[in-house]
Amino acid sequence: MNTLSANTRQPSLIVHFLSVSVLLFILWLLPTAVHATYVDETYNYSIIYQAPNKIKMKLPIYDCDGADCWVYDGNVYVTVDGSTKTVLHYAAERDIDNNHTYNDARFSTGVGGKVMILRGVDYGNEVVGTAERVIKIYRPNTRQTYFYVEAEWTVPNEMRGKTLKFSYYVKRDGNSRSNEQVQGLESQQFDISAMQELAIPEMMTPMLAYERANAGNIMVPWMVAAANIQSVTLHYTDSENKQQTSTLKAAASDFVYLPYDKPIRTCYIEVVYLDTEKNERTTESVPIDLPILHTPKDLTAPLQTNGTALLKWTVSDHL
Repeated sequence: MNTLSANTRQPSLIVHFLSVSVLLFILWLLPTAVHATYVDETYNYSIIYQAPNKIKMKLPIYDCDGADCWVYDGNVYVTVDGSTKTVLHYAAERDIDNNHTYNDARFSTGVGGKVMILRGVDYGNEVVGTAERVIKIYRPNTRQTYFYVEAEWTVPNEMRGKTLKFSYYVKRDGNSRSNEQVQGLESQQFDISAMQELAIPEMMTPMLAYERANAGNIMVPWMVAAANIQSVTLHYTDSENKQQTSTLKAAASDFVYLPYDKPIRTCYIEVVYLDTEKNERTTESVPIDLPILHTPKDLTAPLQTNGTALLKWTVSDHL
């Protein structure tokens, strides 16, 4: 049986102890190179669909715990019908003091609809446009060492009823950190609900007006199956071939009154209303031509040889 004396084992133990100590010292010197920051942790990112037409996003932009780390090129993309657009481009203010309560981040968008940065009742929401602008992003509270953005996109009507695929491209930098793309951010896909069917106004059969106040007019009943009517406008072409408009009462049904002795053509109703999602919708009726009633001028009725009479009269030059 082989045996080692205490003197033989002692150098090995010393070497082992020194090796472990050196390794721990190196790890202590380089924590920022291996430590995942708030910006790097993928579970801090989210994209959520809120029916019928809202997309909510939560996006880290800055971590000031230890050696600072910030997003300098953040992007959320949407792909629909094979075309990809930028929903939100964002970049944090770099290398700020750790006691800063806000970050002057920059934002822009490349899609229709409305993109808003949500900052709560204390600071108010801000709308993002195609031109880049600075918006202050505040810490969740003074104890937190990070900043994140909450954004909301109202999907435009032309993308309703379609499948939208969302993806990220995020690059970050920092103090004593490498310039890298954030890895592991997975794309998400949502089927966006279609818009409600458009309500079409209907103009009914014209008839001779019977009220004294509207003597000499044709009246045309009309209606639309919608609530929250914002405006109603009558459009038509008059006897001189000019386009005319008239504002009517904002209602779901009413009458149109127009002269019965003049040609009224291409007559239709335009209605603006809010649907149940509070979307403003504009709709038009099918155009119609109104019948003409007129009093004959220079009426003659010469008797014919077969015992009938031939009626002749003149009408206005405008008919």
